[in-house]
Amino acid sequence: MKNVVAFLGLTACLVFAVVPGCSDKGTNPVPTELIGTWWYVSSSMDGVPDASYSEVANTQYGDTASVIFNSDRTWVNYEYDDTQNLVFTQSGTYSADADSLTMTTILRAGAPVNPPRVQTAAYVVAGITMTMTATVDLGGTDHDLVISYIKE
Repeated sequence: MKNVVAFLGLTACLVFAVVPGCSDKGTNPVPTELIGTWWYVSSSMDGVPDASYSEVANTQYGDTASVIFNSDRTWVNYEYDDTQNLVFTQSGTYSADADSLTMTTILRAGAPVNPPRVQTAAYVVAGITMTMTATVDLGGTDHDLVISYIKE
């Protein structure tokens, strides 16, 4: 029975991973400057700088993170602890134009996100730095989040 459940879970993951990507065919090309690995540098919430990545991490162990944007419109986020052990992942699909990025989270910590979570942010790439700005809802209250990254 466990094998059947595992197979159904894997099948669901593949469906979630493939189907959203198919809908992006024929849209604007992916901005090439976005493709690659981006490492977290800093962030602020409502203009107040966060002391470290651990303040915005998805787990209590997150110390640093990267996000990878692939040319096939998929992305993956990795979080590492202070000894560089992987402690969290999430992934999905994205669409982008010159200044707006929409990320759809379809897997979080290995489990399907149902319904998928969609977040849109403004972004600016200048050389090897990227700044993303978004309004996020935390407990029913909107906050302005700004995250800076550096390209590997």
